[in-house]
Amino acid sequence: MKLVAKLIVLLFVAIAAVSAHGSGHKEASEQTGADDVSSSDSNEDSAFGLKVGFILVTLGGLVPVLGASLLYVEDLIKLIPGVSPTFTITNNQTFLASVMSFSIGVLLCTIFLALIPEAFEGFETSKLLEPVGSDKLRLVIGCAVFAIFVIATIAKRVLWKSGHDHGHHHHPPANTSISRVSYRNASEKELIEEEVGDISTMSVRDEATNFRSVANKLMIAFFIHNIPEGLVTFMTAFESYKTGIMFTIALSLHKFPEGIMIAAPIYYGYRSKWKAIVGVLVSTLIPQLIGALLGWASTKISYDSIITGVMFLVATTILSETTMNEVIPMARQYDPNDKCMTNWVLIGMSLFLFLKFLVE
Repeated sequence: MKLVAKLIVLLFVAIAAVSAHGSGHKEASEQTGADDVSSSDSNEDSAFGLKVGFILVTLGGLVPVLGASLLYVEDLIKLIPGVSPTFTITNNQTFLASVMSFSIGVLLCTIFLALIPEAFEGFETSKLLEPVGSDKLRLVIGCAVFAIFVIATIAKRVLWKSGHDHGHHHHPPANTSISRVSYRNASEKELIEEEVGDISTMSVRDEATNFRSVANKLMIAFFIHNIPEGLVTFMTAFESYKTGIMFTIALSLHKFPEGIMIAAPIYYGYRSKWKAIVGVLVSTLIPQLIGALLGWASTKISYDSIITGVMFLVATTILSETTMNEVIPMARQYDPNDKCMTNWVLIGMSLFLFLKFLVE
């Protein structure tokens, strides 16, 4: 209950920050628009920006790989004389809980301080939605996010119950009991026993399945999320390559922890570091290049910001459901006494906020 209360307080702080972010974001947008108008007067800059745009998008999409490369840190440490060959960081329970908790902090801020405001802006600046009032539009979007989140939660509970009942018919009672206790109602003693090795093959497989589920959803969400970012990066560079370079540097600051968030569950689910690196590339570099192509196409045809709004809205609902229903429970599973979870949630949020206000 103590942790839940802290997270609720943090959510209210994040929501309050969204309100403050709104006015500042509009002012920044107006200033950026003025700069873009003046820079578009130079055909030479725009032509060069077309080439630079794809380069900057590619470089920005590779930044998360640096975060994912932390998985190889323990391999480098083993090269130090005197370090035991069995030394490990990634297989440590505290490390796992810390990484998941850090991801929670970054994800919460990403949802409330980045995705939701960007989704609202995409809809509000859409020419197709001009007849709809701003207040009504915000209400509809808010209700849509909440409804989708509730529906996804209920659907997951129903599917879990169905799968659980299915397991009773095809697995021995002992194995079914171990799986249920370990992952749904485990006591601290049982969790400790599980971590030190007194665990069945079925529960190990279930653990990997849980991580794979989180990894797959995060990859989908960030794939969708990175398409608009690639588009914005390209368009900024297209209008002014100088502004595009600065924008890419600023955007890259928050992409480093993004790589950690995506790589960790992939590694724990598939037990493969190279698959984690590939997964990060697939969910960051490829969608950003797709966004760049959309940006290039928008210079040839009419593009409405409602598309950007829909993309951010979909990413918001996926990340919200994954964070609340999977990432938080998994972090609690590996840190039932809250020895490090709350601290790392705060560290993740603090890092996001620091980088956000640093670049603004």
